[in-house]
Amino acid sequence: MHGEISQQLLFKKLKNTVGEKDFINQLTIIFPISIAGIYRRINGETLLTIQEIIRLSKYFKISYNEMWSCYLY
Repeated sequence: MHGEISQQLLFKKLKNTVGEKDFINQLTIIFPISIAGIYRRINGETLLTIQEIIRLSKYFKISYNEMWSCYLY
């Protein structure tokens, strides 16, 4: 359960930086999956893989430390 909440916090942080509409559009570029799959990740129903975390980090230019801080607290 902790992973789902942390993942939701990560997506909330990213969404606040770009706005919700742009955020969803950007996620469709980052992840070659369906919109439903993207929303499952945003809502914590599907956990991110390490590859997806790396893609987010590179795309949004966020350090791994910043990304992991959402998972640790």
